[in-house]
Amino acid sequence: MDCRRTGGQLSASDRQPAARRGRSGRGAGRRRGRGPKRFHSAGGVLFQEDKVVLIAIGSAERWQLPKGRIERGESPAQAAQREVREETGVEGEILEPLTTIQFSYQQRSGRPVHKTVDYFLMRYVSGSASDYDPGEVFEAGWFPWPRAEEILTFANERSVLKIAHRRWRERQDPTPGRAGAEEG
Repeated sequence: MDCRRTGGQLSASDRQPAARRGRSGRGAGRRRGRGPKRFHSAGGVLFQEDKVVLIAIGSAERWQLPKGRIERGESPAQAAQREVREETGVEGEILEPLTTIQFSYQQRSGRPVHKTVDYFLMRYVSGSASDYDPGEVFEAGWFPWPRAEEILTFANERSVLKIAHRRWRERQDPTPGRAGAEEG
């Protein structure tokens, strides 16, 4: 058998999987499909006055909060700022950490995935949601918070938005008890 990389001949021992030969490397010692893939992401709930920016992935019927994977050497806060900027075209300032959610799903291949997402409360600094990256998202837009809550696709993100909205209102009117008095 010929080696695709070098063009040379492979012996029977060369054709064994890396895990059996004791070599290290990506995937060595792991069997495909064994255990869930794990991803750690970060995202932001970015407010401008009483509007929040959302993104649509795949179609305008699947709205969600901007988020994405944390890159090597990046903190969750840095990743949240980068992802919000890339996906929405809007620059935001992080005000505080909000919450962390975890969920699981299956990829189209059937492999399970476990995802952890750290969310941050953010305020608008600059930019336009019309400057979103069409390679990243289908659409980005500003929505009044009640409408944003209605159109978010995932229940866990609606919960994150409720926390963010409460904290945002507390920052707008820091009088104790005032922000929560209107909720009911």
